Amino acid sequence: MRKFATDAAFQRQGYGSRLLTQVLEKLQAEGINDIMLNARLTATEFYVRFGFQVAGEVCHKEGIAYVKMTKTR
Repeated sequence: MRKFATDAAFQRQGYGSRLLTQVLEKLQAEGINDIMLNARLTATEFYVRFGFQVAGEVCHKEGIAYVKMTKTR
């Protein structure tokens, strides 16, 4: 997954959760069981709620901290 974000004005209203749920359901239906993403460090708790786990060291790009996260069904 790449570039998944909700505009700050619409965060914490469930839009990202609903969209991510649909994406994960579609991937599962397609038989895709291993998912990797680079999450902003500030968003790791969001992805943990969907079963993702931190799987790498924190790295920085343009002053923003990211961490690799994975999910295996």
